[in-house]
Amino acid sequence: MMDWVLKFSWVLLIEYIQNLPIIWGIIFSLAKLKQGWSWRQSLLVMLGSSFLCALIITSTEPLKILPTTLEPRPFTVATFLFSGVVFFIACALLLIYMIFTRPLKKPYLADIIFGVLVGGGIAISEALNAFPLLLVMLHAAGFVLASGSLVTLIRYAADSASQKALLTKIGLITLLMTVLIAIFDYAPFISAA
Repeated sequence: MMDWVLKFSWVLLIEYIQNLPIIWGIIFSLAKLKQGWSWRQSLLVMLGSSFLCALIITSTEPLKILPTTLEPRPFTVATFLFSGVVFFIACALLLIYMIFTRPLKKPYLADIIFGVLVGGGIAISEALNAFPLLLVMLHAAGFVLASGSLVTLIRYAADSASQKALLTKIGLITLLMTVLIAIFDYAPFISAA
């Protein structure tokens, strides 16, 4: 059991490092948007964080899956570009969504629905690239659960008054997203041997 916990912790650590740039980019750019940045500036930060996230994922994925029974996919420029574009499209949709729902007094139900749709779409577009149906379904389930709650949390975090509170919320939201994804995507495939 201890061996499984150590392997899961390794997967969790690498997944956290992979997720941090995009969560930081989204929340930071939305917080700055509320402080007067233009949507173009926010979109530019999201673009950079999307491709940084894609680069980290494609280059560290073989390390992350070492303790699992999953087969590593080699780093390719096509995979990196595809992931970066998918992440950026999701970020752009989130930015547009946040701008349009800003006037709502209680947008939380809409946040959950939007998160489920975008999270499921990202997961399916990523996973259909090279994974069997079971992995696609697990990946989608993890992303849907994570994204459904994360959109609301992202809105809440972007309202932070101080930088320290903003960074703390970014860290905690990244951890929540990472745990959910790791449980669905990797826990069933961690080798007990």
